[in-house]
Amino acid sequence: MNPLFKGNEKEKKKPIINKISRAFNPDLNNQFSFSVNEIIRYYCNVSKLLKYKSFDEWMRQADYDYKTAKAMLNSGRYIYCVFMCHLSLEKALKAHYAKNMKENPPKTHNLNFLLENSGVELPKIFQNFIEEINDKSIPTRYPEDLRKLIKEFNKQKTLTLLNKTNETIKCLKK
Repeated sequence: MNPLFKGNEKEKKKPIINKISRAFNPDLNNQFSFSVNEIIRYYCNVSKLLKYKSFDEWMRQADYDYKTAKAMLNSGRYIYCVFMCHLSLEKALKAHYAKNMKENPPKTHNLNFLLENSGVELPKIFQNFIEEINDKSIPTRYPEDLRKLIKEFNKQKTLTLLNKTNETIKCLKK
């Protein structure tokens, strides 16, 4: 029995909002004995379980980040293009995680982890690409040697990664 609510069995089955409104209505409050802090604490715990970012919102953000990756390519900022490709894929995978698990995805940047735990099935070619770009993300985020990294990610190589990212996101939208 939840000590927060000390009503009869019929009362316990009413929605949480009715119980909260009763707690704040002095005429109806006589059968409940809990503080406002207890109500808020309980409500916050319940709302955390019920509120998670929608699939559509995650995908909107993935699209936005993909467009940012394109802008970075066009401006010659290839390292940041790769970084944004990774971020757009991360958000697309988190969209599937939220949709399938009905909860907010874990705070991780590991695309392999998200793919394995999101409940989405991708063709092998896209799985391989996710593994490839996952390995490229950390060096673009925290370069050991910036000049070396700039040489590694030329326009053609970065354009290839951008195009593969686009194809992967299209697949994730299906």
